[in-house]
Amino acid sequence: MISSIYLSTHIIYKVSRFPLGSLSDQPFSSAFASLSLRSTVVYIRRCFFLGSECSECRFVGVPYAQSTFGKNRFRKAQPLPASAAQQIIHANAFGPNCPQYEATPASVYTDVRREYFIQGINGDDCLSVSVWAPLYPTEEKVPVIVWIYGGGQTTGGSSVPYQNPQQWVQRTQSHIVVSLQYRLNFFGQPNTPTENTVLYIFDARAALE
Repeated sequence: MISSIYLSTHIIYKVSRFPLGSLSDQPFSSAFASLSLRSTVVYIRRCFFLGSECSECRFVGVPYAQSTFGKNRFRKAQPLPASAAQQIIHANAFGPNCPQYEATPASVYTDVRREYFIQGINGDDCLSVSVWAPLYPTEEKVPVIVWIYGGGQTTGGSSVPYQNPQQWVQRTQSHIVVSLQYRLNFFGQPNTPTENTVLYIFDARAALE
């Protein structure tokens, strides 16, 4: 999925330039009718991804694996089912952060300057990537930077405003940034007798693939 984005930035279109008429016989046509001109549409691997457009194209909260709920709790990241193809993926809002506990004592950062912390909720549907790409790339193929947040495998996520690269991408128009989420704490590094003791590494690998 990601390789298709960063190797071919020319596949990113404004909705106003997208050949909507050619989609009239597709099940997606009704969804496009309500799009604003501030939206961006990308077609990758038989799926339409609806993102946001400012001075960069933004696709956030794109799932790269199944939910970690239930039987997948302590399993390696499971591929998305074939039924995920031919769907419209709304990628204009961050999905859940991977479950974590914000143990930092109350301070001006926790109560006022929240841009240094994750936003939104935590949940099992957290294995996702977020992509920021130039709207007017300086070259047909631009380099890609993959951001893997720190936090000692205990905290972090793609939704931290301070770490989001939109202003950088807007200013340079010369690179793509991909941020990936992975399981944290004992969800990502469970103390089990099985071989799956470093699930967060398998998550990152699945996202890169």
